[in-house]
Amino acid sequence: PYGQPQSPPPQYQQPQYQQPQYQPPQYQPPQYPQAGGLPTTDGFTPTAAKKSAKGKRAAIVGASLLVLGGIGAGAVYAAKQLVAFDAAEGGDWAVRLQSNTPSGSITASGVMVGTDGYVATTADAVLGADEIKAFLGGAANSFPAEVVGVSECSNIALLRFNGRLSEYDARPWSSGQSATGDVVYAAGFAAGGEAYSVAEGAVTDVHAEWVGHTAPIADGFAGSALVSEDGDVVGINLSSGTAVPSDVAQRVKIGSSDDIGFVGSASADGLVIHGVAADSPAAAAGLRSGDVIVTALGTTFGVDAGMDAYCGAVAGKTDQPVPVTVVRNGAELVGEFGGAPLAGLDASVTYQTAVDDSGALRFDVPVDWTVDGRPTDEFPDLYAEGDEGYANMYFLVLDDPIEAQVTLTLDAWECTAVGEASPWDDGVYFGLIQQYTCDNGYDSILVIAEDETNERVLVDIGLTDSPRSAQIAETILSTFAAN
Repeated sequence: PYGQPQSPPPQYQQPQYQQPQYQPPQYQPPQYPQAGGLPTTDGFTPTAAKKSAKGKRAAIVGASLLVLGGIGAGAVYAAKQLVAFDAAEGGDWAVRLQSNTPSGSITASGVMVGTDGYVATTADAVLGADEIKAFLGGAANSFPAEVVGVSECSNIALLRFNGRLSEYDARPWSSGQSATGDVVYAAGFAAGGEAYSVAEGAVTDVHAEWVGHTAPIADGFAGSALVSEDGDVVGINLSSGTAVPSDVAQRVKIGSSDDIGFVGSASADGLVIHGVAADSPAAAAGLRSGDVIVTALGTTFGVDAGMDAYCGAVAGKTDQPVPVTVVRNGAELVGEFGGAPLAGLDASVTYQTAVDDSGALRFDVPVDWTVDGRPTDEFPDLYAEGDEGYANMYFLVLDDPIEAQVTLTLDAWECTAVGEASPWDDGVYFGLIQQYTCDNGYDSILVIAEDETNERVLVDIGLTDSPRSAQIAETILSTFAAN
């Protein structure tokens, strides 16, 4: 339909794809104890599943998601009361979260706090997600949620439901600081489980920006509540033995942030971006997942200078433009957070994420392009088209060398390679990128690459000569590479 033949290159077959298992980055705030890898489940004992849906929960699941309107879409009614705290039983204040991101599905926990109906969790569990589902108290039915406040330096995000709840449970923020020896409970949902679980421990360290404790944290407990014996939320768990204290978590406000609006982790090249908050200074500058921040305010980042160095550099300065250097797909971009967008980006162009039916194939294309990712026996598996051109994406299961496969593909399409193929290596996929031409009027790009598991993909892009073409091609190539 795009000037290419209707039949695919010879021997193409649809593979059986399994969704990658993504684990959110283990972020270390300034002066936090060094994490020792993935949190352990030793000593972690799930409680029995919560009681069957009765009373309040039945009202929530069965009838409380009302038609949007009244006080406005996305609004949430205030809690009618704070229920008594029972560590073993839990309540509808304990929230299980599922975030669908370009890298796969993330399972995390959260807590309904205060009397305003908002959920606190970790930023790296939800930022950059295409969809966030919130399950109250382990219920089977979910509510769509959205990020309304974020701080990358405390790694806290605030969510609200995209709907209205007539009643729900909530826990109050603690009004004071924890003390060494205080009994605390980590309350949430282990990864892959729907049953509320609780682990008991004691406070071991109290600092301005973090609280240490002995409550064992299971995988999936990131974002869960650290609760006192009285039922007050004294912190939000980050990783095993570490939580953000309540006074720090409460700094994250609705519609604003004390930071720039992204989550990332240290690498040899700089801060690798894992997610960007919508309507944030980072998003306005054009920052995207997969970008690498090399410098900000003159500070250079790497393995020994990660998020702690970044937060130290920007602390108290987010009300002014923050000069930044970013590397994207090998190209250096210069701009400002809160000021001029990254050089080479047209801020008027906005993008949507095109996803196939399985959720495995995706890339970003302009919002005015038409996307089709429905399952079909014909190729491509995912395509999008607009006035400037098209983008196709295929799964491949051929065993031919990639060099031979490039030739076979272009011969099957009766197209001609332009120049030599160049190596393709974005840190996820490695293979070849080839310019080619057909009698269709497009400037065309072909990428055939595979990841470390030998999962092979083909990306085919054809663009007309327009002012947006270069940026569109760069965006498609850089965003498919993040999968």
